[in-house]
Amino acid sequence: PKFFWFLRKLQHTSHLINRLALFERNSSDHELLLEISLDGTSSTACFPTEMRRHMNECANLWSASFSHAIKISHWEHAFQACLSNPMENRRKSDYRRLVVCMVEHGALGELLRLPTRIVEGDTTMPADLYESAAVSLGDKAREQQASTMDLYGGVGSTRKTTNKKVDFSGALYSLRAFRGEWRRAAETMDDVFQACIHSVTNAAHHKQQKKDNPKLLSDRMDDVSLAALSCSNSIELIENKSHRYLVMGESGGMTLSMLGYGSAPPTTEQNWGVGSGINHNTTPLLKKDRLSRLMMANDLEQRAMLA
Repeated sequence: PKFFWFLRKLQHTSHLINRLALFERNSSDHELLLEISLDGTSSTACFPTEMRRHMNECANLWSASFSHAIKISHWEHAFQACLSNPMENRRKSDYRRLVVCMVEHGALGELLRLPTRIVEGDTTMPADLYESAAVSLGDKAREQQASTMDLYGGVGSTRKTTNKKVDFSGALYSLRAFRGEWRRAAETMDDVFQACIHSVTNAAHHKQQKKDNPKLLSDRMDDVSLAALSCSNSIELIENKSHRYLVMGESGGMTLSMLGYGSAPPTTEQNWGVGSGINHNTTPLLKKDRLSRLMMANDLEQRAMLA
């Protein structure tokens, strides 16, 4: 009897997979497609864990659930689908995609409320989902900062400033601030400050202000001021006053001993912590020695006032 019961379950699952494939070819109703894919994942719940882990069909059903949930902004379903996928590489890539999509769709608040730690015993996902989210946002922020086009619509662009693209740096700052990691929040805003200064300098050098949208240069300078003020305020919120400093162009949890007080510092090419590190948009800064790039709270406050 158990054997025939198992065959019927397999047949039912196969039927749901075929139904899902049929509807995906002929329908754009993602609510319906999500429902069918979730029915498929439920039908596999009775299968042995080891069997589900090696079933491509099971992984495909969870991937379909994730994909359709993303398209209709069902973030909770998408989150559960990406963590439930039996394939490790899909879990990790889907979670990174989820983080980026939530920010792009203005769901930063929902992202901050997602669980930040996985169930104990699951060693195939990062122990801290918060850090994984920070890695994803940090990568997107650096990609965005590397291109003036991504930040402001391109040199000489006439696009309206209200169409400015998603602010991944701001999302990363919010994530850091939400966790009370004020130094890392300040480092995020320092990266933004350096990128904005670089953009303004390039525009001035190439005399693009006349071609730009009249408000574009003004918006750039507003971003410079806001980044400098946010950086300074974040540093001031660090409880231990001796930790109120940062090194321009570098990110991560550094100590004063790493700056040359007591031990040799790591090379500038070294990654300073998970998902952070040297900001390639501030490469000219790295030509200076590290102590000359050290900024204490007073220095950051003065920079904010001048900005």
